[in-house]
Amino acid sequence: MTPQELAILQSVLPALGVLLGVVLTQGAAMTQSWLDRENKRQILLRTKYEELGAHFLDSMKLPQALMTCTSTEDILVLTHQASGNNAHLLALLYFPLLRQATTVHRFVFRTFNDRDFIA
Repeated sequence: MTPQELAILQSVLPALGVLLGVVLTQGAAMTQSWLDRENKRQILLRTKYEELGAHFLDSMKLPQALMTCTSTEDILVLTHQASGNNAHLLALLYFPLLRQATTVHRFVFRTFNDRDFIA
């Protein structure tokens, strides 16, 4: 190797080292950012899943409450099924695999409601 080639190599190697360091640093920062976003997404999904479960359980109380109603006004207050609708909305937005189950749940409640109380 000639002295001129050696001088070029001595100036290029540190520059490549610096560039490699920048690439590694940026890669680590991007990976950390992605992991943070994924963690926040998992926390959001867990929270929404808990909300869905709470709404679903509240909607399961409605048929029993309908059985104890004594007036039409009491029935009309309960037939809106806000909890079932909220559970279905959460399934539509966050849990595609539960869409069909919440749709069936709402349909069954509506059928129960129509059959027993609307004549």
